[in-house]
Amino acid sequence: MVRLSLVNLYLHGFTDPHIYEYDTLTSEERWNEFADVILANPPFMSPKGGIKPHKRFSIQAKRSEVLFVDYMAEHLTPTGRAGIIVPEGIIFQSQTAYKDLRKMLVENSLVAVVSRCRRAVSTPTPG
Repeated sequence: MVRLSLVNLYLHGFTDPHIYEYDTLTSEERWNEFADVILANPPFMSPKGGIKPHKRFSIQAKRSEVLFVDYMAEHLTPTGRAGIIVPEGIIFQSQTAYKDLRKMLVENSLVAVVSRCRRAVSTPTPG
């Protein structure tokens, strides 16, 4: 995957790309690094039984989709921007971790939602 990423970046004009491969959910190795731009389509499959993340996340969860989005939101510079493809659970799940994540994203003005939802959404009819 790293080689493919390097080739892709090189073909798009990044002649000296830097890609670091590490486990962001369980390792604190690069916790103090920040980014101006994050574009991501992370693997949102949590292993059976969840993940044992380190304790530096602002949202306490064992679901990878919550932890990845939390990680990216926490690692943006003050003027940074992120584009993250998320499963619809981030928007619709009612468990505490999902609610806390949505609250953090909205309160910190970090969210703009573009959703391709398979679910039908009905709006109340006036009257």
